[in-house]
Order: sequence, then C-alpha cells, then structure tokens
Amino acid sequence: MGSYFPLFSIAVEHQFFLNGVCIKLDFIPTAQSAMMLQRAGLLTRNTRNGIRVFL
Repeated sequence: MGSYFPLFSIAVEHQFFLNGVCIKLDFIPTAQSAMMLQRAGLLTRNTRNGIRVFL
C-alpha cells in the first residue's frame, strides 16, 4: 500500500465547549458512503473533534 496524503478535514468547534473543542460528535460514514470512499481510494480517520479524509 502506498502513502496517503491529507485531502480535507472537518473540525467542529463552538464556544459552548471547554477550549471551543466539541468532543461529543462521532463522524461515521453510512454504508453507502463508506463503499464510495473505498472505491475512490480514500481513507477516513476520526480526530478528537472531527474527521480527516486521505487520498
């Protein structure tokens, strides 16, 4: 498997949360979305307050 490079990321922040970081959300692709991401050769990883997508 080759190297993956960051394509984009989503981070959720709001002043309601301590330090502005929302840690209560989980980004989980639907089964159809996960299949499309896999077909496109993309990889997802959850972060503390969002998700990152790699190409």
